[in-house]
Amino acid sequence: MKTWHVSPFLRSRFGKTILLSLCVLVFVVFTNLFYGFSVLTKTSPMTLTSSVNYFRMLQHMPKKLIRKSGSTTEQICRHPRLSLFQDSIQSAFHPMDPLVCLAKNLFYFEKGVLRMNDTVLNPFDQYNRHEFGEAKTNLSEDETKIIRKCLYRGIERVTDDYHTFTETIVKEKPPFSLLVEHDFMSVKCFYHHPEDDEKEPEEKEPDSDEKNKLDEKDQSGVADEEKNFGPINFDEMNRESFRDVDETLNEHGRDALFGSEYDHSFDGNFSYDYLHSWHDYHTDFEEQDIADFDQFLVQVHPKPSVFQRIKDSVKNKHATHLNVLMLGLDSMSHLSYQRKLPNTYRYLRDELDMVILDAYNIVGDATTAALIPILTGKTEVELPEVRINHDDAVTVDKYPMIWNEFRDQGYATLFAEDEPSISAFNLRLKGFENQPTDHYMRPFWQAIWGSQLRENSVRYCTGGTPHHSYTLDYVKDFFVKYNNVSKFTFAFMSELTHWDNNPGEHIDNDLFKFLKFFEKSGYLDNTLLILMADHGARYSRVRHTIQGKLEERLPMFALRFPPKYQSFHPRLMENLRRNSKKLTTPFDIHETLKDVLDLSRTSKSSPPHSRGISLLQQIPLNRTCAMAKIDVHWCTCLMQENRDVKSEHVQKAAFEILSYINQLTEPVRSECVPLNVKEIILAYLMIPNEKVLTYIRSRDADNRVANFSQEATVDIVHYQITMVTLPNNGMYEATILMNVTNGRIKVNPEMISRLDLYGTQPACIQRRYPDLRKYCFCEQLLHHNTTWHTVVLP
Repeated sequence: MKTWHVSPFLRSRFGKTILLSLCVLVFVVFTNLFYGFSVLTKTSPMTLTSSVNYFRMLQHMPKKLIRKSGSTTEQICRHPRLSLFQDSIQSAFHPMDPLVCLAKNLFYFEKGVLRMNDTVLNPFDQYNRHEFGEAKTNLSEDETKIIRKCLYRGIERVTDDYHTFTETIVKEKPPFSLLVEHDFMSVKCFYHHPEDDEKEPEEKEPDSDEKNKLDEKDQSGVADEEKNFGPINFDEMNRESFRDVDETLNEHGRDALFGSEYDHSFDGNFSYDYLHSWHDYHTDFEEQDIADFDQFLVQVHPKPSVFQRIKDSVKNKHATHLNVLMLGLDSMSHLSYQRKLPNTYRYLRDELDMVILDAYNIVGDATTAALIPILTGKTEVELPEVRINHDDAVTVDKYPMIWNEFRDQGYATLFAEDEPSISAFNLRLKGFENQPTDHYMRPFWQAIWGSQLRENSVRYCTGGTPHHSYTLDYVKDFFVKYNNVSKFTFAFMSELTHWDNNPGEHIDNDLFKFLKFFEKSGYLDNTLLILMADHGARYSRVRHTIQGKLEERLPMFALRFPPKYQSFHPRLMENLRRNSKKLTTPFDIHETLKDVLDLSRTSKSSPPHSRGISLLQQIPLNRTCAMAKIDVHWCTCLMQENRDVKSEHVQKAAFEILSYINQLTEPVRSECVPLNVKEIILAYLMIPNEKVLTYIRSRDADNRVANFSQEATVDIVHYQITMVTLPNNGMYEATILMNVTNGRIKVNPEMISRLDLYGTQPACIQRRYPDLRKYCFCEQLLHHNTTWHTVVLP
């Protein structure tokens, strides 16, 4: 039998003391870990996620267990590590059935020529015998499909509120190919039926409305000699395009201009929070007839004026001349991007080796607040007034958009959004008076949203085309048609993910193939690629969890410079990769884009307290939300401590929030009823983590060594309140600032979010006062709410 011998040291009194101390220490650690993960609130009816427990665990651990250090390797602002598959949010995500657009597309674009796909009419057609062996004879009546005529219209912009269809071109015999000088087309085709032989239908004359009537040469979009519908010289069309600017100017004709009538549409597939009325002033397109084929198409028709401008532009000798390709998805957090676009995410991470910003923090609420800093380097309040219903408001043309700087330095530009009713610069803002970029997709989507074809199609489709394919194809053709010139492209897609992240998976395979095409075709060899989102989910059930709150503030953002550029600038690329773990914001993206235009900027370090710091420079480890100008409401560096919803401070904070909301709607009190508190759901004391609280200043000139104090004095705190109001049953989340010495409370309108969909509640004022939509409950709706009651706060 083996005998165990105890060390003489452990048998000594001193050894026993050491052993006992170690046991106590282990007990304390595990007790705090257990306590942190097991404490649950008794005041909240909501199911809390382990994110809450994560915060509480850190908050209840003894301070002696939190290591204090001023090491240069430690970062002050640390973001929570959230789970990709958290139990509390699993119910909000589910797989979608494959998106199948049931209609067939008869036409396609090929190098500016609109061509008919004969196999759609009859797969056994004699002209396609190379595909099916030999021609089939004695076709049955059902197998014989003959097109009687096709009607063609271009779609053009007049203003952001008005678009137009060009007058109709009618072709009644083959070939049905057409050389097109528009970016956007609508085509309708009709089969030949036996009754057509008995009585030829009377053709309608084109609309002669003086508003839209232009000279004969301009209405079709091509010169008279180009309107010949005979055989097209395909040898001429297949020549190598855009070898240089001079050749391009010679190869392409002039622009075509058209008048306009505006169409609005109401999306019957979903209840939008901003409703449009739509009109169709055109009656010359046989809308009263049901076409056998109805289709919308997109291409990029290159503009000679753009090539001339590029040729005449003054080049910066420090410019990189890199293309910029930004592809955005609405409301996708970093984690949701991984959940719903797994193929795309694996490809961008593993194959393209894109740099993913793990701590990319939003700086404001919703899409506009996310995009304005990227595109202008400023906030909305720092820019000219452009909001609807403000007397001194101007259009968004006054904004210093970054694409204008790229244009001035010899770039072709493109901007595309797919939801015209909720677009970033038109929902609350007055939009653009002049077309903002060389190619602009808004008129196309207005036409789509106003079409009967979309209303009759599968959701997320128009005819046989998924909506996201229109945007991806438009961007792809932009790179093809402007092959040898620099390009700035920003495409932002909302329809699939704005209301619910789950349909986002419909774009996964197509976006994956899109990126592979760009990589294999060499377009990424000279392109800064950015895949991004504006923010995380704001409306879904995820948003009602603690993890959801954090995900809203941490959207997807990844970028990749071309490999050759990386090899030429290893120091800048090292900075970029290090910065991927640090606190970053949309302001930093703006500065990075400016470096693309002038790389000499990277030789000068930005001050450490700059609001925007290029990702190609070193972002200091001591950067805080305050330094980056991130309001506490959005700062994910903060720690959250649960508070009793019945406590005096919480009750007072809720009362001040409600009073402020009712003050906002006071000018329209005859239409919007005052709100009352139904229930306070959750209350948090918002406090920075220990490093943020105790950080004083840097101890060296390079701002790399942090100096911390031993204690922190807190005189002001923030409370985040989640409450439900009546009579609208609205759920609000607001962060207020409280002075703990005198009890004064400050409410900031930018720190009030509405977490539920308000639908038609503000319909009585939403057109005139779009900023009040989330607060207004129209008085006329009261008779529909007979069971609501009021909770009076002190």
